[in-house]
Amino acid sequence: MVHYDISKDPSTVCVPTSYGRSTPISDEQKHSLVVEGALHDRLQIVFDHPVFTKPMGFFWKSLTVESLLEKLFLYFDERVGSREGSNLKEYMQLFREAVDTQVERCETASDPRAEWNLGMKRVDILGKERKFHGIYLDSDTSNRDFHTLHVVFGE
Repeated sequence: MVHYDISKDPSTVCVPTSYGRSTPISDEQKHSLVVEGALHDRLQIVFDHPVFTKPMGFFWKSLTVESLLEKLFLYFDERVGSREGSNLKEYMQLFREAVDTQVERCETASDPRAEWNLGMKRVDILGKERKFHGIYLDSDTSNRDFHTLHVVFGE
């Protein structure tokens, strides 16, 4: 279990302690395997979110907490593409939340107007549900060519 807001740099990842607090993740924990027994180097990540319909695919010899969170951070730090933008507009409530999140993010930038003009990021679409809640192997869609991992986000 890790505590991580996907909008922050992966170096901010923490783990819960037995005292109910969080402490920065250790190097040993960062390098521990996320998916035990994953023999494939081809992975795809899917999200239980109506806007992110295209799987995120990549090759990886040994998936670690650190490498997974770095991949996720880079993916969600990218600007929204036209396909995702079209998907988002189909969900008016999600669209409003994404715009509100974009406004908040842009207000913290050194040049808010310039950041706004660059456009929405994928992390904005997550709204308040940017906290990494875990990952699980989808045995139904995994096969001998690749593993499918589901990433779960929440508040």
